[in-house]
Amino acid sequence: MSVRDEIDNNFLLDALRAVLFETPMPTQYSRYERNTAETLLSVRLRVPGQGRVLVNTGAGFYDHMLQQLAFHAGLDLRLEGVGDLETGDHHTVEDMMRTFGEALDLALGDRKGLTRYGEARVPMDEAIAHAVVDLSGRATAKISISPDEAWSPMPSSHWCKRPALPCTSRRRGRTLITSPRRLQSGRPRLAQALTKDGSLVRSTKGSL
Repeated sequence: MSVRDEIDNNFLLDALRAVLFETPMPTQYSRYERNTAETLLSVRLRVPGQGRVLVNTGAGFYDHMLQQLAFHAGLDLRLEGVGDLETGDHHTVEDMMRTFGEALDLALGDRKGLTRYGEARVPMDEAIAHAVVDLSGRATAKISISPDEAWSPMPSSHWCKRPALPCTSRRRGRTLITSPRRLQSGRPRLAQALTKDGSLVRSTKGSL
């Protein structure tokens, strides 16, 4: 039996399993598409998920970074598309991260069940990363990566900010690194700070 692709097939099987064994129905995927003169990107995202991740835009290093973020956050993510890579990675990467942020905003909905605040500090062989997130509904982002050298067409702190803007979250992150490879450490830490928990909307206003 096949519905459309692997993600939809898995969702159907999970739903059938829930009916047969009288367990809670699986969370549905949020879907978002961005179509501009520079990029065509589509995303399906489920929060929480099981770490089933596929990211394929042709921007290899950045695809890997987003894959790390989604996997360590336990999200189910499929993000695919094309961009004007003949002009460089910049447009594709910005739109990829923006598209992910839009899908995440849709998936989180009214933020009910979220702890809202999250923090993680994790050391690695050549780096230590610290991330703080507030899913407040008001978008700001402050990212500090040292050194933030030109290993790629754009500073790493720039593309780290992109998901926070459409997702209306406050995010602060700091990563101290001694090699380009260890830049990866900042992504899983931001993911850990997005962990879902609790059962209330964490605001005295009743909404975020």
